[in-house]
Amino acid sequence: MKSNIANLASQGTVVPSEKSTSIFVAAKPDFSIEGLLRILSDNNENRIVACVEPDESCWDKLRNLRPEILLLHQQAVMSPMNEFFARIKSTASDTKAIIFGQNMDDAFLLNIIRAGAVGYINENMSGHDLLKAIREVKEGGLWVERRILEMLAYAAIDMERTMENTIRERIDAVRKLLTTRETVAFKLVLEGLATKEIAERMHLSEQSVKLHLGRIFKKFQVTNRSQLILFTFARICPVSNVYRLIRMTLDKRRIEKGQPPLIKDPLEEDPSSSKT
Repeated sequence: MKSNIANLASQGTVVPSEKSTSIFVAAKPDFSIEGLLRILSDNNENRIVACVEPDESCWDKLRNLRPEILLLHQQAVMSPMNEFFARIKSTASDTKAIIFGQNMDDAFLLNIIRAGAVGYINENMSGHDLLKAIREVKEGGLWVERRILEMLAYAAIDMERTMENTIRERIDAVRKLLTTRETVAFKLVLEGLATKEIAERMHLSEQSVKLHLGRIFKKFQVTNRSQLILFTFARICPVSNVYRLIRMTLDKRRIEKGQPPLIKDPLEEDPSSSKT
């Protein structure tokens, strides 16, 4: 078995082109892997650079070869997934991971996509789908079925609502600490206005503005504008939450603008290939 796989990995029946996609396969050898390698080797768009068992030595080979695509068997995916996919990224930064296997439930598929995989191949997909997946991922897309995409979209909407409610509650909590004048001064500080500019906007003397700012600093236990701005940002909009919200709602925003989603459903029929 191992010798057959080694031969397929090193000698495809079709000579790869100069612009062929370099593919690194990490999986324990069996008949299903041999079939997968045969499909890849018979297509001149792909070049298998390695087929190894997913052990610790695999990381060194991945680092040295830096393939475009990593085809990783589901049993090789380690927990915690975020750390596992982060290690792939740090080992070969430009390599994109596609997971393949059978009986992968939706929870597993959601987790691998969230952790950093760019697609997956399961028993519902054919050899043709495998080749299309590699091509799509190489061009910067994702290879995800529609039902998983919908789950991600619903999760994004729930996340957005939760974030909006949380931010609104935090803003209200900040407002309760300030008088009307202090609220206006506080807003202008966050806009980056100098004391003189704030005084002109509020029709006050600079000394009065300084008094308002001094009370604000005391209420928030800070000593200057920079600390106030940092405190406000951390209190209302934690960076990690905002980044996650933007990332998860990307497709929702594109669809609202009439743009196609970035995440393509691999099992959706291509209109250009439909028969008339």
